[in-house]
Amino acid sequence: MLINPQTSLTNRLLLLWLIDDASKKGSIGLTKTQKLTFLSQYEMMKRNEKGFSYNFTKYPMGPVSEELKMDVDYLNKHQLIDITLYKVKDHQD
Repeated sequence: MLINPQTSLTNRLLLLWLIDDASKKGSIGLTKTQKLTFLSQYEMMKRNEKGFSYNFTKYPMGPVSEELKMDVDYLNKHQLIDITLYKVKDHQD
């Protein structure tokens, strides 16, 4: 599914915040990111708030979004997160 640039940017900014916030509380990997994003999106939709716009598929280990995986790869490729540590990089000079 193609999404517009504004939706893509919203997803990536929220994802960056979610990873940063969750990593402060302990380790976070792709499975946990998928679950936290799904739950966040669900709660935002219940309150009619603008939020994540991922499509999830049900799997035995929980909901999975291929678009979310691509956004994690995008953030890592652009050095906004370190996928080996799964934390947001500090870009202070």
